[in-house]
Amino acid sequence: MGWAYAQSQYTPKALADFASRSNADAFLIAVAKNTGMTIVTHETSSPDARVRIPIPNAATALGVKTVVLFDLLSVHATATFKFKQ
Repeated sequence: MGWAYAQSQYTPKALADFASRSNADAFLIAVAKNTGMTIVTHETSSPDARVRIPIPNAATALGVKTVVLFDLLSVHATATFKFKQ
């Protein structure tokens, strides 16, 4: 949350939404950072975003890797979405 509030590009509503207990984005990023995990998301980075904080923006700034779900599936799953062994 410290990173988010230090960013002047985001609107107050974007910051409030990111900090909301009903939004797990900040929590997921914190857990991934602490455990060294990668976040799988449907979101892509949007450096010019203002009204919302995309997961990849915050994750990248904090050193957390992200991967787009479709990229993950194309590399690690079969055509039936079953993960390859």
